[in-house]
Amino acid sequence: MSDKRKFPRKELKLALIVGRDDQRLPAEMANLTVEGIAFHLDESLEPGTEVRLEISDSESVNENELAARVMRCDPSAINPDFSYLAAVVLTDPNDRYVMDALALVHASDEESSGR
Repeated sequence: MSDKRKFPRKELKLALIVGRDDQRLPAEMANLTVEGIAFHLDESLEPGTEVRLEISDSESVNENELAARVMRCDPSAINPDFSYLAAVVLTDPNDRYVMDALALVHASDEESSGR
Protein backbone atom coordinates (compact mmCIF):
# COMPACT_ATOMS: atom_id res chain seq x y z
CA MET A 1 0.00 0.00 0.00
CA SER A 2 1.47 3.36 -0.99
CA ASP A 3 1.59 6.41 1.25
CA LYS A 4 -0.97 8.96 -0.01
CA ARG A 5 0.36 11.92 1.98
CA LYS A 6 1.29 15.08 0.07
CA PHE A 7 3.60 16.24 2.87
CA PRO A 8 6.02 14.34 5.12
CA ARG A 9 5.13 13.93 8.78
CA LYS A 10 7.10 14.61 11.94
CA GLU A 11 6.69 12.38 14.98
CA LEU A 12 6.16 14.58 18.02
CA LYS A 13 4.92 13.87 21.54
CA LEU A 14 3.07 16.92 22.76
CA ALA A 15 0.07 17.37 25.06
CA LEU A 16 -3.01 18.91 23.49
CA ILE A 17 -6.71 19.38 24.17
CA VAL A 18 -9.34 18.21 21.71
CA GLY A 19 -12.53 20.26 21.84
CA ARG A 20 -15.74 18.55 20.73
CA ASP A 21 -19.08 20.25 21.38
CA ASP A 22 -18.79 21.30 25.05
CA GLN A 23 -16.15 18.67 25.88
CA ARG A 24 -12.41 19.19 26.32
CA LEU A 25 -10.57 15.89 25.93
CA PRO A 26 -6.92 15.46 26.93
CA ALA A 27 -4.78 13.98 24.16
CA GLU A 28 -1.17 13.43 23.11
CA MET A 29 0.07 14.34 19.65
CA ALA A 30 1.67 11.43 17.77
CA ASN A 31 2.75 13.27 14.62
CA LEU A 32 1.98 16.24 12.45
CA THR A 33 2.13 17.41 8.85
CA VAL A 34 1.31 20.75 7.31
CA GLU A 35 -2.18 19.41 6.55
CA GLY A 36 -3.05 17.38 9.64
CA ILE A 37 -2.29 15.90 13.03
CA ALA A 38 -2.52 12.41 14.53
CA PHE A 39 -3.06 12.07 18.27
CA HIS A 40 -3.87 9.57 21.00
CA LEU A 41 -6.91 9.99 23.24
CA ASP A 42 -9.25 7.94 25.44
CA GLU A 43 -12.56 8.60 23.65
CA SER A 44 -13.54 7.55 20.16
CA LEU A 45 -14.26 10.29 17.62
CA GLU A 46 -16.61 9.67 14.72
CA PRO A 47 -15.10 10.33 11.26
CA GLY A 48 -16.42 13.64 9.92
CA THR A 49 -16.68 15.20 13.40
CA GLU A 50 -15.51 18.81 13.58
CA VAL A 51 -13.07 19.41 16.47
CA ARG A 52 -10.82 22.14 17.85
CA LEU A 53 -7.23 21.37 18.76
CA GLU A 54 -5.63 23.45 21.49
CA ILE A 55 -1.85 23.21 21.38
CA SER A 56 0.13 24.48 24.37
CA ASP A 57 3.30 26.47 23.83
CA SER A 58 6.37 24.22 23.63
CA GLU A 59 9.92 24.21 22.28
CA SER A 60 8.66 22.70 19.01
CA VAL A 61 5.32 24.37 18.38
CA ASN A 62 3.85 27.72 19.38
CA GLU A 63 0.56 27.91 21.28
CA ASN A 64 -2.27 27.60 18.80
CA GLU A 65 -5.93 26.69 18.29
CA LEU A 66 -6.87 24.88 15.09
CA ALA A 67 -10.12 23.73 13.49
CA ALA A 68 -10.05 20.18 12.15
CA ARG A 69 -12.18 17.33 10.84
CA VAL A 70 -11.70 13.72 12.00
CA MET A 71 -10.63 11.44 9.16
CA ARG A 72 -10.28 8.25 11.21
CA CYS A 73 -10.18 7.03 14.80
CA ASP A 74 -9.00 3.51 15.54
CA PRO A 75 -8.17 1.54 18.68
CA SER A 76 -4.57 2.31 19.64
CA ALA A 77 -2.15 -0.58 19.81
CA ILE A 78 0.83 1.81 19.91
CA ASN A 79 0.36 3.84 23.08
CA PRO A 80 -0.84 1.90 26.17
CA ASP A 81 -1.71 5.17 27.95
CA PHE A 82 -4.56 5.93 25.50
CA SER A 83 -7.37 3.90 23.93
CA TYR A 84 -7.58 5.48 20.46
CA LEU A 85 -5.42 6.96 17.71
CA ALA A 86 -7.21 9.66 15.69
CA ALA A 87 -6.12 11.46 12.54
CA VAL A 88 -7.54 14.84 11.56
CA VAL A 89 -7.21 17.11 8.57
CA LEU A 90 -6.88 20.80 9.42
CA THR A 91 -9.75 22.73 7.87
CA ASP A 92 -8.11 26.16 7.96
CA PRO A 93 -4.53 26.01 9.30
CA ASN A 94 -3.23 29.42 10.27
CA ASP A 95 0.16 30.80 9.24
CA ARG A 96 1.72 30.26 12.67
CA TYR A 97 0.94 26.53 12.57
CA VAL A 98 2.06 26.12 8.94
CA MET A 99 5.40 27.82 9.67
CA ASP A 100 5.96 25.66 12.78
CA ALA A 101 5.09 22.46 10.90
CA LEU A 102 7.31 23.33 7.94
CA ALA A 103 10.23 24.11 10.24
CA LEU A 104 9.83 20.78 12.06
CA VAL A 105 9.48 18.72 8.90
CA HIS A 106 12.36 20.56 7.23
CA ALA A 107 14.58 19.98 10.28
CA SER A 108 13.72 16.26 10.14
CA ASP A 109 14.65 16.11 6.45
CA GLU A 110 18.03 17.72 7.17
CA GLU A 111 18.72 15.33 10.07
CA SER A 112 17.86 12.23 8.02
CA SER A 113 20.04 13.39 5.09
CA GLY A 114 23.00 14.02 7.42
CA ARG A 115 23.15 17.80 6.97
